Amino acid sequence: MVLPIVMCEFLFCDMARMLSECIISM
Repeated sequence: MVLPIVMCEFLFCDMARMLSECIISM
């Protein structure tokens, strides 16, 4: 039951990193 939460946090972290990179490139 812990796996889905970890996957969700990892996905959120990955999207946040992509968003920050997009902002930096602008």
